[in-house]
Amino acid sequence: MAAEGDRIFVGKIVVGTDPNEELTKNDWAIVVDSHGIIKASGSSEHILSRFDGEIVKLGPYSILMPGFIDAHLHAPQFGNIGTHQDLPLLDWLTNYTFPIESKFSDKNFSEKMNAAVVRSTLSRGTTTACYFGTIYKDDAVALATQCAEQGQRAYVGKVNMDINPLATYYLEKSAESVVDTAWAAREIRGLGNSLVEPIITPRFAPSCSVSLMQSLGKMAKEQDMAIQTHISENEGEIQLMKERFPNDGYLDVYEKNGLVSDRCLLAHSIYLTESEKKKMAEKGASIVHCPDSNFALMSGVLDHQSATEANINVALGTDVAGGASASMVDAMRYAELASKINTINQKQTTSYLNFKKPFIYGTLNGAKALKIDDKTGSLEVGKEFDAVIADVSASLEPVFLDNDSPDELLERFVHCSDPRSITNVFVRGKQVFSS
Repeated sequence: MAAEGDRIFVGKIVVGTDPNEELTKNDWAIVVDSHGIIKASGSSEHILSRFDGEIVKLGPYSILMPGFIDAHLHAPQFGNIGTHQDLPLLDWLTNYTFPIESKFSDKNFSEKMNAAVVRSTLSRGTTTACYFGTIYKDDAVALATQCAEQGQRAYVGKVNMDINPLATYYLEKSAESVVDTAWAAREIRGLGNSLVEPIITPRFAPSCSVSLMQSLGKMAKEQDMAIQTHISENEGEIQLMKERFPNDGYLDVYEKNGLVSDRCLLAHSIYLTESEKKKMAEKGASIVHCPDSNFALMSGVLDHQSATEANINVALGTDVAGGASASMVDAMRYAELASKINTINQKQTTSYLNFKKPFIYGTLNGAKALKIDDKTGSLEVGKEFDAVIADVSASLEPVFLDNDSPDELLERFVHCSDPRSITNVFVRGKQVFSS
């Protein structure tokens, strides 16, 4: 069976979606059509006997896997990446983060930096990104434009913040924030690229008035927009929240204002109460685990086990520049480490993660959080071909790998690889990066 433009990828391929089972198949093949849709998957013998097309044969130490979904990162903070990790959250925001974000009022600076951000994330295998921008509407559109031009699937948020006692030079008027958010959403949709969408982005409850949050909640509902924000990241932030809303819990504030839905991504979520976990599960909202920044800013350690037991979907984020790496592979490592730290602290030995579950956090669970798991997040038939090819021998001596099973090679990739291993990145079938 032949169709013009079909490609057949052959080799070691991550096709599993259950972290309790085998993820990677050897001598496997998937067929991708000219529209970037996966049309068949099976053993190479089966597929090659039934389909014709351009054959892309993977090297002996290479793996084809789903593209990574970074469910939480801050584009304007890339200028600080790898620096300024010596303060807890609120001091860090005051001294380092708000100053650099305020520079994005300059159009030329914004365009230059956003172009570099998208290049950087794509080169690390991030096929879908949920970006926080700044409070400036033009900056959000500049970021979205770069995502569209470079071919990344993205959700781009103009940050909303009409209260900011930490930096009074960096805030908006409430009505202006709403108008600018609506304008940015129209402009982003006006790019005419179905891969790039606007997303409602209140920074966090302590920085938003009730009227602003109400307006954003209404906009999210009327325009069917996803929502992203922060919750329960740091004890100082929680205290600030209690001072502003003494009669409400953190999640209650968002829920009362229409900001909790089944497409709501709540970053960090370290100190959720049991009732908040129950409510999140009922609403279908997702936790975005950001272990790198949780460590770096001394915020705390997410108890992934309690989230799992509460039936909450857990996605994964790099949270640059609280996190010092734009690599989702690094985020997977840190998620595994966080689970083992909890195991040590809780003196039990059954709830820690191996590499497979963080891998699912960073792929399929990110898609579930955004309700796009019918399109991406795994290499299943009918989905769009958002994928990464990684050569593990670019980071490790080949002789170390010769006796690896397919999943052992994937494990080596998660634990030992660096950006050199990412050789090809595809979004909806189009190659958007090659080394």
